Amino acid sequence: MSITKKDVQEYEAKYKKILYKSIESIMANMYDTLNTNRKISKKLDLDLDIDLPNIGVTLNNKINEISHEFEDAGISMFAMPNEENEFVGSNFVGDAILDDLFAKFGKGNQAYTNYVFNLEKAINRMNERAKALVTTSPIKKFFLKIRSFFVHESMEDDMSFLPEEIEKMNSNISMYKDIDEELWNYSLNDNVAQSIINSITSKGYDKETMQYMFEKEVMPILKSLGLEALEPQIKDGLSKYESQEQDLDNGPWKLTQSQRIGLQMRAQKLSENIERESAQKNKTVQVKEDIEQGE
Repeated sequence: MSITKKDVQEYEAKYKKILYKSIESIMANMYDTLNTNRKISKKLDLDLDIDLPNIGVTLNNKINEISHEFEDAGISMFAMPNEENEFVGSNFVGDAILDDLFAKFGKGNQAYTNYVFNLEKAINRMNERAKALVTTSPIKKFFLKIRSFFVHESMEDDMSFLPEEIEKMNSNISMYKDIDEELWNYSLNDNVAQSIINSITSKGYDKETMQYMFEKEVMPILKSLGLEALEPQIKDGLSKYESQEQDLDNGPWKLTQSQRIGLQMRAQKLSENIERESAQKNKTVQVKEDIEQGE
């Protein structure tokens, strides 16, 4: 049974449905978070660059941009026919790109999460100080004021952001913006080689399997994209990996974005098969009952 164009399109449609549902959720959550913290920062009159880009939108736009480049080359970024084994699977190079882009997004999201954490920590410190001042006796407040004249301190200092707190938040914001820009500037010519190297070497393949993956899964796609000139760079990266003594115990097993989508699609297929078998079984039982009643 040969693979048809329709088979590839159906697989691609299912893959994209799962992928973009995840991205839509990311964009919406980032919009709400950015908007809320922008209002808080303005209200507190913070000296911070709070008009930040939505890194979820940047991720979405970059995936769209690259997928169009695949389409222009006559192939899908999300689906790839395996003629030898007669099935349609995900595109290995496309998966490598997605995993790299989602990894960058994850770092950016963590940077912004750290900013929010530091902001809330500073606000909580000031709230605790405000509560303490409310419960301070008038006599103690008087001596605190007197003390401030001699040590150049003010009770109001405790009710504002400290320089080190501002510095931490600025550092978080700067990192977030840098990663967003890194996502924005991702290109096939400059970055796909490293994405492929990262993907192949992260899966714990032996030398023979890595060579097979490169020849069967990578090079045909690179040739279609007109990027076969990247072959020496990728081979060099894989060779360096092979020559190093690697600790194969990389800690807890984590799924990449493309692996999660693949598992979801296989689970969905299994569910469909179970439903079909169940319906056939019920139909068989019903026919048997009808025959018995007829007798």
